Amino acid sequence: LRALMRELAFRRAVRRMGEPFYLVCGYGDSGSMAVRGLSKVGRRSVVIDIDEKRHQILALEDLQQPVPGLCADAGCPDSLLTAGLQSRYGVGILALTDDDNANLQITLTARLLRPDLPVIARAETPQAVDNLRAVGANHILNPFDLFTRVLRHAIHAPSLYMLDELLTSAPHEALCARVAPPRGHWILSGYGRFGQAVHRALRGEGITCTVIEEDPRLQQLVPGALLGRGTDAGLLERAGIRQATVLVAGTDNDTTNLSMVLIARQLNPDVFVVARQNHGENTPNFVAARIPLVLQRGRVLAGEVFSIVTAPLIVEWLEW
Repeated sequence: LRALMRELAFRRAVRRMGEPFYLVCGYGDSGSMAVRGLSKVGRRSVVIDIDEKRHQILALEDLQQPVPGLCADAGCPDSLLTAGLQSRYGVGILALTDDDNANLQITLTARLLRPDLPVIARAETPQAVDNLRAVGANHILNPFDLFTRVLRHAIHAPSLYMLDELLTSAPHEALCARVAPPRGHWILSGYGRFGQAVHRALRGEGITCTVIEEDPRLQQLVPGALLGRGTDAGLLERAGIRQATVLVAGTDNDTTNLSMVLIARQLNPDVFVVARQNHGENTPNFVAARIPLVLQRGRVLAGEVFSIVTAPLIVEWLEW
């Protein structure tokens, strides 16, 4: 009964919306940051997320305008219709769930039921990118490609990196300091999707790199890669941490990445650190670690969404 009452209240709130709004599917790190950024500039949002805990967080948010939230599967057409997919005030869909298949279903439903509505969709694999392109997503955001853009700018044009951050960050995000990772020899720990994207970027910049990976199948993809974990001091020694200029802590585990940073600094206090942050709740730890360049998936995605919504030519202009 309580669930039914909440859904009825949600339907009324959506029907009463008399101004343009974005339908945000997924209220994780990227979705919540995008909603906060849109709220700061007076843009309305409606949220769908399957996780009840995230709706409790949404209810406690101090936002400029109220944001109705529906606890449901965003990949289900009925959920999208309930959330106002066909409302004349809907101006766009943000498919930001952490499930590539769900984002594809959302995009497909939008194309069939509301073909005029722009769709910004998140995709984390090349196959998902191709699928979204095939069904007509207007903007496809791959966080690993966005990471490499940030990293390339920081390497060869630190001031461009600062300009990128300034123009694409959401309004509530603190501005970054100028960073300039040295070239020299890099150590990259973690050769998953993130590590592979970083490795391609480093090759493009002509930077040599030693890869550490604990999965034998991935380790074999790179000639000379070391098998093991980056938290192993002996393995870091073999990788040349004492002479390395930069360490990239790029696994999908924040605890592992932070441990690696602390161990590497004991062996080489001067090493420049680039770290991957996977979850927003770990931000205090990353701030306390004083890591010069942190690549946080939610923040990068939210910044890209915000720039597309408010000034869609900024990214193209920066690349030019």
